[in-house]
Amino acid sequence: VHLRVERGGVSRVGEASSKTRATAGAAVVSIATSGVLLLRSSPVTYYAYFNLPVYFAWHCFTTLRSGSRSRTRRRTAKRVDVWGVVVTVVAIILTQVLCQSFHDRRIYTGLFCIACVAFTTLAVWFSFVAIAQEGLAQSRAARRSSAAHVVAATAAAALAPFTMLPVDLSNDIVMVVSGTVCSGVFSLLAHFVVRPLDVFGDESSGSSCRDGFKLFLVQLMLLAASSCVVISVDRLQTAEERIPDGLHATAWLIAVGAIPLPLLSPRKFTPRFVSVYLAAATVYALFSVSYESMFYSILGAAALAWMTLERYYQIHSIAMTCDVGDVVTYASVSTTRSLHLGDVRHAAVFLVLINAAFFGTGNIASVASFEMSSVYRFTTRFNPYLMGGLLVLKVLVPMFTVAVAFLMSLKLQGADSFGMYLIFIALSDCMAIRFFYQ
Repeated sequence: VHLRVERGGVSRVGEASSKTRATAGAAVVSIATSGVLLLRSSPVTYYAYFNLPVYFAWHCFTTLRSGSRSRTRRRTAKRVDVWGVVVTVVAIILTQVLCQSFHDRRIYTGLFCIACVAFTTLAVWFSFVAIAQEGLAQSRAARRSSAAHVVAATAAAALAPFTMLPVDLSNDIVMVVSGTVCSGVFSLLAHFVVRPLDVFGDESSGSSCRDGFKLFLVQLMLLAASSCVVISVDRLQTAEERIPDGLHATAWLIAVGAIPLPLLSPRKFTPRFVSVYLAAATVYALFSVSYESMFYSILGAAALAWMTLERYYQIHSIAMTCDVGDVVTYASVSTTRSLHLGDVRHAAVFLVLINAAFFGTGNIASVASFEMSSVYRFTTRFNPYLMGGLLVLKVLVPMFTVAVAFLMSLKLQGADSFGMYLIFIALSDCMAIRFFYQ
């Protein structure tokens, strides 16, 4: 008992000195940067924008140091620290690449192509790992990880062409309807293929009828109804005829009726995400005039692939710690753990997808990029406040779906949502600093 007390005291002294050095380093960086901003006569807000990521970097560093000292396996802790540093450096570099995407949307095509190659390489590597493993649980986890990487690579490859398409959206009703059809097909695959696999460990075993199926059918019918409204309005516009008020009312009823339906879905990962995906697809179809609907359908599928990939990373890491012959079961995480440096990857992926959700639908960093014909299914009377609000809603719908996938992924990992949000804000501030110094 005396020996434990002495070790604890030494550990506390070491942690205090480490925290003091980190605080001094953060203070030096903050003072030096504030001096540069003062020489440049920068506004007061610039000081807040830069010092916010400095504070979060200091907080993450001190938390990481205190957590690593409590580990019993020094070698494992060191390996985790190195991986976390690599991920953090890549995330910071990625923020600077994303800054360039505000001037050139084709940056996302390159990023998605790189992701496709990386996922394909990892899929091949996990395939060889599955062959080399002797244990059934380890081999099965590696095979599933390989399949998840193949799906993620396919989703990344499908997203890549959209930021190469022209910004000026020409009216293409075939693309809009094709996008709604793809959304329906992806939803069916998620409900009848992904959900029975019980990827997220929250489905009841031995159940022949999945709960939430009736709601799923209702949402599919609303998606089909939105396609009918789109086709009807487009035909009337082509014939230069007046759009009846009843058709506008139908579009409003479909949109208003679809939005709250995810609240009625089962509180499980796959059905809840599919419900959010379908509700947003129904509303987004009413706004689409060209390839935006198709982009959203693939973006939602990519978000689900991201969740699945993170889950299989977790399953594979657990299986690798078990002995050969052990029976391994996986359940959903119910506790919240503290963040570590490697969790920066979640915020980095979310940052890429949330920006791609904006630029991938033909938007550019200008108000002039908003297409007014997107609101003609809801109103044709000139009302700047109503039309402006609807255009903003169109921009937010894909971002909302990505945000839901992000929060679900954090819940799967048991990570602190608020802490991860702060890391995301810190990465966003790194992008803001680049713009400030340009």
